[in-house]
Amino acid sequence: MNLARDRLGVSYVTASKLVEQFQELGLVEEITGAQRNRRYRYTPYLALFRETEAEPAPTVPVQTTETTP
Repeated sequence: MNLARDRLGVSYVTASKLVEQFQELGLVEEITGAQRNRRYRYTPYLALFRETEAEPAPTVPVQTTETTP
């Protein structure tokens, strides 16, 4: 919360409420299970990278043209 508080320039209580709302909306997920010094991740953003890594790169056919003199 301290990072959110400092970056947003709001009180700890306000930052905590914002993060809680983000969590309720499914935007962030608490990943530590701790009561203090909790960390959150933005799962939809991280999923973009997992999907990209999991899918093979599409093969694009190469087309060439030759000219005859």
